[in-house]
Amino acid sequence: MNGRCSITGGYVYEGSVNTFPTGTYVYGDYCSGEIFAWDGSTQTVLTDTALSISSFGEDEQGELYVVNISGGSISRIASTTPCTYSISPTRVTFQVKAVPAALRSPLPTAAPGPQTATGPGSRSPAVRPEAATAW
Repeated sequence: MNGRCSITGGYVYEGSVNTFPTGTYVYGDYCSGEIFAWDGSTQTVLTDTALSISSFGEDEQGELYVVNISGGSISRIASTTPCTYSISPTRVTFQVKAVPAALRSPLPTAAPGPQTATGPGSRSPAVRPEAATAW
């Protein structure tokens, strides 16, 4: 025996944060503090806590909470597993077509000659290119 004495019923997870797969039943044991998951075929120990689990709760978003009667606390059950993301497809090739001359707009051109700053505190990189990164 590993200290289990009383199963405390839980909830079927329906949350949107994906703490568990949707439909997973989460419950615990009062004496051992273990929190379990049941996916319909397999029981898994999610975590072993020092809590005296007396109840579970669910918020409006379907996220689950556990009640510790000996410590007088309510804690949200959250995943500690890092999320994994992938991008599909991993590479896309685009074909660029020429823009017709009638749709092109001319680019603005700089005024001829050197540019100078006007007034104190001017931030013109043409005047002080070495200070361009120290603005």
